[in-house]
Amino acid sequence: MKIRKLNNQGSTLLTVIIIIAFIGILGSMMLSVTMTNLQMKMIERKSKENFYTCESTLDEMRTRLH
Repeated sequence: MKIRKLNNQGSTLLTVIIIIAFIGILGSMMLSVTMTNLQMKMIERKSKENFYTCESTLDEMRTRLH
C-alpha cells in the first residue's frame, strides 16, 4: 500500500512541475507579445510625429511662396 502512495506522490510532483513549466511558457509568450506591441506603438507614434512635422514644414513653405 505504501508503494502505491509513494508512486502517487511522484506523479503529483511531476504534474505540478509540468503545470508550472506550462504557466512559465505562457507568461514568457505574453511578455514577448506585450513587448512587440509596445515597440509597434512607439514606432507608430514616432511615424505620426514625423508626418505632422513634415506636413507643417510644407505648409510653412507654401505660405512663404505665396
